[in-house]
Amino acid sequence: LAENIADFFQDRHILYLRPEKISFDSKGYLAKKGILLQEQIIYRTLCIGYKPDVQPPEDAIIIFTSPSTIECFLKNFDWLSSYTAVVIGKSTKIHLPSDAKFVVADTPLIDACIHKAKTL
Repeated sequence: LAENIADFFQDRHILYLRPEKISFDSKGYLAKKGILLQEQIIYRTLCIGYKPDVQPPEDAIIIFTSPSTIECFLKNFDWLSSYTAVVIGKSTKIHLPSDAKFVVADTPLIDACIHKAKTL
């Protein structure tokens, strides 16, 4: 995404409305390309506690749209080897357990994650 922004918005100022916790330093990356990025934090992901009896069943396909959603999931449940994760992008996938089966959405959009999950 940062590469696309660098290509299309050279010599412009950009406002990035973002979550509190990020997995990629867009501001630093774009600064190296001569693009000024102003950031405004507009939301944060809070973890909800779940009881163990609502853990997804074996062979579940689980969509993760941010590193925070992975963190919250793992605070509540063990990762089962039969699970398959669908992640929104490469920066999110590095937060999965090392032994997790996963696929990356074709584009970093929630709809693309859902589409990818339906093909599994």
